[in-house]
Amino acid sequence: MRIPQINNPEYEKAEGYCNGLPYNTELASSAGCSIHFWVGLDTTSADLNMALHKARCARDIVSATYSIGSPAGFWADQDIN
Repeated sequence: MRIPQINNPEYEKAEGYCNGLPYNTELASSAGCSIHFWVGLDTTSADLNMALHKARCARDIVSATYSIGSPAGFWADQDIN
């Protein structure tokens, strides 16, 4: 699955951490949800792909995006380990 970068995520707060990256999910369709990751400048594509793999093992992920930066905070404490 390709993970495009976006500049202005719709989400201000994260749901938790997945493989060390803050993330948020949102229902996308009856098939599953979309996931957004916040990453740092030192995050590699391998780090991002591992986080997506872990998320897909835990939830029905149908699309993914990422942005550089950090969330404004957390609205939940739902880490994906």
